[in-house]
This record gives sequence, structure tokens and C-alpha cells, in this order.
Amino acid sequence: QKSSLKTELSAGAPLMNALLRNDDTFPWLGNSQVAALIREIDWAHSPVGPIAHWSPSLRTALNICLHSSSPIAVYWGKELITFYNETCAHNIGDRHPEALGMPAAVLYAEVWDFVGPILNTAYANGISTGSRNQPIPIAREGRLKELRFDFTANPVRDEDGNVVGLLAVA
Repeated sequence: QKSSLKTELSAGAPLMNALLRNDDTFPWLGNSQVAALIREIDWAHSPVGPIAHWSPSLRTALNICLHSSSPIAVYWGKELITFYNETCAHNIGDRHPEALGMPAAVLYAEVWDFVGPILNTAYANGISTGSRNQPIPIAREGRLKELRFDFTANPVRDEDGNVVGLLAVA
């Protein structure tokens, strides 16, 4: 499904435009192209489970992420399942939209030695961590380009105060 939506996105298909205008399923997701992709993914067999059963903390984190003009990603659960907004999709590069729902360790495999400890420390210790002016290679237009990022990984807690995900701002 993701590949067909990617084709529709690049072609500017009327179906995608209709989805963006008329979809009132899970309105808290908003009406961006990334929100439409999230709606179309079958999450039932993923670690986050079916979208209708997502926790209030995940829904709130995604609401903040998807409605922000800053590049934001949400990494959810121990697997750090990846969600992100329109602005962050540009940072994801050629892996968008396949990166949606991907574990962060898979998405960032080539830079996991650097990114992994930051995300894992924030998740395990419940403290915000980050880096400034960090060079990270990103695939764009079929080749790796080194880009520099300032980013933070901030814990997201459930109603009981347990860390259940991360809100990352770049």
C-alpha cells in the first residue's frame, strides 16, 4: 500500500487530493499527506497495533507532531517505531514513505552507532538528550548527502508516568 500511495503522491493523483479533503477518519491526525499515509497503513500486525486502539499518549504525540511546522518525529515503544510529519519527511529523504512504521534501528542502520545511544538513553532514562550540528548521511535523489542537524529526543510518558515513546525535534 505504501508504494502505491507514494506513486499517487508523486503523480499528484486526484485520489490523494480527495483523501486529503474528505477523510474524517481519526481527525486528530489532520489532513496532511503523511496523515493520509498513516491512515492507509495496516497497523494491526505492527508493534503499535491497530490505529483505533492507539493510546491517548500516542495520539497526543502524533497530534503535536503532525500539526507542527518544525521537523518532528515520534519513535514509539521499545522498538522505536517511526512516525514523522511533512517537514521531517524531507529530512528522511528517499526512505519516505517506507520509513513510516519502521523501527528506528532499521531506518538509521548506517548511523545507528551515533543515533542509537541518543534515542536509547532518552527512552531508558526518561531524560531529554540531543546533539548540535551533527553530520548525518541521508539518501536523497539516489545518493548519500551529508547533512547537519541539531536535534533532541524527548521522552513521552503515558498516564502512569512510564516512558512509552520519544518526540524528536530536528
